Amino acid sequence: MLNHSEWLNSNSNRAYPFKQGMKLRVGTPEIPGNLLVDAVLAGTDSLRKYRVNYIQVGVDYLQIGIADDLGQFHGVANVQTDLPTVDYLATYFQPEVSSGVKGRFMFGPGVQTVAAWDQDRYFFAFDRSELEPSVCIPGAAASAGVTSIREEGTASSKKILTGDVSLRAGHGIKFETVPSSNAIVIRANKQWNCDCPEDFNRIHPCERAIKSINGVYPREDGNLDIMQGDWMYVSPVPSENKIEVGFVGDVDCCCTACDSLEELRQQLALIIAAAAGP
Repeated sequence: MLNHSEWLNSNSNRAYPFKQGMKLRVGTPEIPGNLLVDAVLAGTDSLRKYRVNYIQVGVDYLQIGIADDLGQFHGVANVQTDLPTVDYLATYFQPEVSSGVKGRFMFGPGVQTVAAWDQDRYFFAFDRSELEPSVCIPGAAASAGVTSIREEGTASSKKILTGDVSLRAGHGIKFETVPSSNAIVIRANKQWNCDCPEDFNRIHPCERAIKSINGVYPREDGNLDIMQGDWMYVSPVPSENKIEVGFVGDVDCCCTACDSLEELRQQLALIIAAAAGP
């Protein structure tokens, strides 16, 4: 077995993930060995070879295109030339619609070297930029977009969904992406106190935003019905997240109609008295 120093010596001239022996050159420009420091392409064809068929140098970005030995173009990986201070940056592979290949590329400090090339698109043949076969993971199973869903904190992961899955956040729920592990974390975003009276037994109390109104608690489904009576109005105010309840008509008396009726009765009495004469 080789020790660590022997391993470094035997691999010192390699430019992984490029295949060993690649010229990494087109004309004068030469691909630095630390442009790419790691890569993975999943869902490839086991009978095909894959290579970086071009590198495009833009104003503030680099783009590498990936093709196979049949000439099929599979997609690109982009990286900004202003790398973070760690000098390494992972980016997702953006496949063509017709390609089932997915993956990621890890760029290294060589990005700055290539960024100094003239702005152009540089093409490479197979003997100059073929990727190491171990980078490619063949198999139809690799095309599944979602491989598993598990509850955070559990030790096991049970595969229950495959392919493309659409996730939609509801009230009190937020999504967080974790690029380093290619995952999405779903969390409850609690914005209220979930403490409930001990003598009030409810299922899932934290799912109810309404605790009580003047000591009246919601039904088991968490809802309260507000019904307006005569001379009352109930009006929602969405902009302020509240409901207004008030009187219809005169705010000083909820029985404006009764006052009007009494006034009319008095007027009629005066008319009748005048008609009867002295």
